[in-house]
Amino acid sequence: MQSTNPDDRISAVEAAIEHFNIKGVAGFTLEYDPDIEEYAQTWPTLRVVLGQKPFKSWSSLGATLGHEIEVHVRQFVEFGNIKSNREFYRREIEAHKYNLKQENIDRFRNTAPEIFNHQRTLNMYAKKYERYQ
Repeated sequence: MQSTNPDDRISAVEAAIEHFNIKGVAGFTLEYDPDIEEYAQTWPTLRVVLGQKPFKSWSSLGATLGHEIEVHVRQFVEFGNIKSNREFYRREIEAHKYNLKQENIDRFRNTAPEIFNHQRTLNMYAKKYERYQ
């Protein structure tokens, strides 16, 4: 996406949610913050904050929104706040497994480098999770 205007970015997010049929729990909010390093952050208040990275491609935006809304928002609703590093890693593992399901790869039309990035990140969180067992 060319425009870095926050309103344009949120409009793109809303279009992607509709296009990819992303379903979340009621009550989550969206915002754009170009200063965060991550693709996105989801907070216990169900606030989803997107950085610049997901906007590099339509597939990346869709996969990031699915990851945050369909997984992390649901996790906060079901389990509450994160209580330990181990729980944080477990939640990230679940979210990256979501991104690696073939149905979601097909749904978001992720590229080979995007799939590789999800697998690499899943492996990193799995190693960190093992340290806390």
